[in-house]
Amino acid sequence: MNHYFQLQKTIIERHLRAWRIHPWIAYALGTALFFGLGWLVYSRTDYAGYGVLAVGTWALSWLSKRERNDFLAITFREADYRRIRLVENAVFALPFVFLLLLKGSWALALVQGLLGGAMSFARVNSSPTYTLPTPFGAYPFEAAVGFRRYWWLVAAAVFLLVMGIRADNMELAIFSYGGLMVAYLMFYQEPEPSFYVWVHACGPKAFLKRKLMIALGYQFLVGLPFLLAIYYCFPAVGWVLLVGPVVAALNLVLVIVMKYSNFPHALNITHSFALLAGLALWPLLLFLIPHYYQRALPLLAANLPTDGNNKPSSTNLNAQQS
Repeated sequence: MNHYFQLQKTIIERHLRAWRIHPWIAYALGTALFFGLGWLVYSRTDYAGYGVLAVGTWALSWLSKRERNDFLAITFREADYRRIRLVENAVFALPFVFLLLLKGSWALALVQGLLGGAMSFARVNSSPTYTLPTPFGAYPFEAAVGFRRYWWLVAAAVFLLVMGIRADNMELAIFSYGGLMVAYLMFYQEPEPSFYVWVHACGPKAFLKRKLMIALGYQFLVGLPFLLAIYYCFPAVGWVLLVGPVVAALNLVLVIVMKYSNFPHALNITHSFALLAGLALWPLLLFLIPHYYQRALPLLAANLPTDGNNKPSSTNLNAQQS
């Protein structure tokens, strides 16, 4: 069992060093960021404890995926497998329990601890056996796939909106819209196989324009009910109808051009910091978007068949076929 956790530690630290970040600096910054964000959320709403519990449960669900647990059960003896799962869940749940205890949410901390222990016995299918209907079309695929993957985040945003309206809490209602927009950004963060870019018979600028227009339209569609509900219940904050969608749209543009600026590779830690900076300091978006847009054009040109000669790589074709 010790060898397993040492291997996980080695893998994490190799990734951090590949990003030129010292592991201990990453651990310190990660801890400070976690508790700092927790304190910020608690200062904004009285329902922060429920949000912490929801995020903690989501983090634990990643450890309960069936494919991962089937592999561990085959690799280790039953007693070692059970200890590994208990220790993993304890490590993941402990920061959330500490945060809840520090803020005086004793009951929620107990629930988080019990969930951590109970979910060590769970095996969750990562792919549902049914197709969840979505308000989005099949093309482009990101919105429909993202909605089915992160439906629970959308449900959590709806729950927060209802709670904010019932409690006459304007800040919680606005927070629910912001959370929904952040969840929507997650729909577009993962790069697709090169084949899904190569099939477009257009240039880089036309490809990005079409991708952005459809993505922005779907973003407005999913956020419109929230905006109307907020305006109806809190008419004094009509400015949200103007500022909120604009900021959300700019962040979505940043995510998409950022994704294709590193295509076909996944976003790295540098992109994550740039995205966080754009979320926190809106004026930076006016500089980040043109920067990543210019970087995305040559990479898309290399993957689009504008001259009839570009071909998707065999690696990505195999990934698409599988």
